Amino acid sequence: MSSLQVNEIGNTTSNSSIALQTADGDISINNARLYVESSGSGSKVGLGTSTPQSAFHVATAGGIRLVSAPILEKVNIVNGRANSTSNIDVLTSNVWYFDTDSNGNWTHNIRGDASNSLDSIMNVGESIVVTVISNESSGYSANINIDGAGQTEYWQGGSAPTEDGGGGFDVYTWNIIKLGAGNWRVLASFQNFA
Repeated sequence: MSSLQVNEIGNTTSNSSIALQTADGDISINNARLYVESSGSGSKVGLGTSTPQSAFHVATAGGIRLVSAPILEKVNIVNGRANSTSNIDVLTSNVWYFDTDSNGNWTHNIRGDASNSLDSIMNVGESIVVTVISNESSGYSANINIDGAGQTEYWQGGSAPTEDGGGGFDVYTWNIIKLGAGNWRVLASFQNFA
């Protein structure tokens, strides 16, 4: 491997950016690897991996420290009822807010999206938290499916809901842990905010 030792790389002729190009996409700095891919299905950055599986993929020990504010998360606002939507696509958002009163019970199917199963986008030992917020409703959810298959949910407090919260907003949260291929542990909670 060749190396170039410099104190600084910059563009002194204009305010435009500079580009570093390597044959394999890896940039090594003090033996740490940063991989940048801007072709294929979209731009991806890998830290400690040359095969990033998401827009930003960290595969190194030491954790992640975000010292910035605010930290924002996308919410999918659905103009409709929770019981009128069967699929919760986490590649759209982990948080789904339904702004119309539900008028019946429902069982959502949690998946990646129409083309990707949740199983295909998660590795064993990873977890995802999915939240569904239902406007004042006359229905509730006591079960979920993952990739079309029914699940055993372990509910906070020991029991699944048997009725809606009676007004305000009903919030369902599922912490889904991948134990193996198509094998999940689902920790569920239900709260009413009125």
